Parts: sequence; structure tokens; C-alpha cells
Amino acid sequence: MLYDYFLYFSCLPSDGDAASVGGIVKQARANNATQGITGVLGFDGENFIQYVEGPREAILTLREALSRDDRHVNFTVLSEGSNVPERAFSSWQLGYAAVGE
Repeated sequence: MLYDYFLYFSCLPSDGDAASVGGIVKQARANNATQGITGVLGFDGENFIQYVEGPREAILTLREALSRDDRHVNFTVLSEGSNVPERAFSSWQLGYAAVGE
């Protein structure tokens, strides 16, 4: 099987709550497991960076949903690709790293 991926950057909105990110991660892990998506999310209290990979249709659907999600702003795709033969994060529905200062 071949996979698609994308890497994006976004920011917590000015009225956002950093404490809610844990719940978002929990929900994303459950959703990703059903869609065959794996990846990793980094969050420093204000900014997100996320890499996701999986079947083409699932990745396209996720990208569209993330671009409309009001829990973050300035959604910017930094890199994307398709027809990748191996996953980089095959055992993580969503790895999470809270990055300090």
C-alpha cells in the first residue's frame, strides 16, 4: 500500500484554551485509528505542528476538516506528498509532544 502525508503549522486562536488540547488529542487518536491515519503532533502552548500519513482519501478528508477547524488559526501546509511506500509513524495513531520553552 502507498500512503499520502502532509505537514502543517497552525496557531491556537487568541480566545483558545491550551488546556483543551489534551481532549483534542484523545479524540484525534480515536478518529485516526478508524481511518488508518498515523502521525505526530507538537504543541508549545501557542503553536501546533503536525505530520499525518495514511490512505489518500482519509488524508484528503482530514486536511479539509483541519483547514475548517476553528480550534486553530493560520493553518499552513508546509509539506505534502503521495505514493510514499512506508509510514514514518506506523505505530502512532497520534504521537503527542508538549514542547516547552
